Amino acid sequence: MTEVSICAFQIESGELAAVVKGAKTREFPLSSEPITWRPFVLLDLPDKYDRLFARYFQRPCRNCNKPPPNPMVCLLCGELCCLDDCCRVHASPPSNEEAQEQTPPIVEVERHASECGNGACVFISLNSSLIAIVRYKLAAIWGSVYLDAHGEEDRNLRRGKPLFLSERRMKCLYSDWAEQEWIRAGNWLPLITLVNALKESHFAYRLKTPDISYDKTEMSELLAGIELEKYDKSKHNASEVLKDKVVALYFSAHWCPPCRNFTPMLKTFYDELKSSGEFEVVFISYDRNEQDLKSYMKEAHGDWYHISFKHPKIQELASKYGVNGIPALIIIKPDGEIITKEGRTNVQAKTSPKVTISEWKSQMN
Repeated sequence: MTEVSICAFQIESGELAAVVKGAKTREFPLSSEPITWRPFVLLDLPDKYDRLFARYFQRPCRNCNKPPPNPMVCLLCGELCCLDDCCRVHASPPSNEEAQEQTPPIVEVERHASECGNGACVFISLNSSLIAIVRYKLAAIWGSVYLDAHGEEDRNLRRGKPLFLSERRMKCLYSDWAEQEWIRAGNWLPLITLVNALKESHFAYRLKTPDISYDKTEMSELLAGIELEKYDKSKHNASEVLKDKVVALYFSAHWCPPCRNFTPMLKTFYDELKSSGEFEVVFISYDRNEQDLKSYMKEAHGDWYHISFKHPKIQELASKYGVNGIPALIIIKPDGEIITKEGRTNVQAKTSPKVTISEWKSQMN
């Protein structure tokens, strides 16, 4: 650590040589601050998330000596930190109870950020795989550097799929940290709310998802007056073709690689159930133009319906069912309530389509 003293000099013409020799004119001390030089480097993470998880799972916190419910790993030094109330302490114990009430406690990750990163630190949440930047009493969620085989985050590890280190995202995180890009981010939240924010976060730099209320509206009523189309250009009354059926709303686009990987699987699933007459798919396009939509339908889609390109109902459905990314397969009851938002995961499972739809229908009662 080097202490640097900064002074201001008033130098007139011809006096530079005198100043260099040590002759001072007017000197105004501005400040004396310790400067610590620390390289902007992060830990080398394992290529698979389960290896990182196994390394820290059930490891006790050094403060409370218990495995933390919400463990955070510092990506500067590798230390396990606790994000829970048990490790919230005062920096210096207040002299009386009144002072203690007025002095906010320090969260363990905040203390560690102060010691390890001079006030700012990068952590990875073991419970969600998300990266969090902690800066004094604020935090921001960066996203995850671990993705599944489809190139997607596994939000809060709910799907249980293998996750692999993304070199592209890791380079982006390195760059953001080295250039301190996170300072300019506007999505800061109070550090004490980070636990809930990690549970609710869905995408990089997205901190909160609005609460969505699902009003019971019959699917046939929700799409009343809309003519659904098929690839052969035939048009069908939505109220008639969807009545009393389990409906899968498929939000997708040809430009999206995970969508192109999943669509053939959905087609196979749909073809096995088509003759039963109890299941229907409605494709909701996020394609860039109508020609891309048609090409996508011809290339990979099943003989199901779609809503016409850029129809106003698309945004209404996306808002109603909280769709924030694609591909998304939302399974809907005939009364408009959600059966599951994990339709894609269900379809990708090795379970028979008939068994899967039976499980969906069992939730309709």
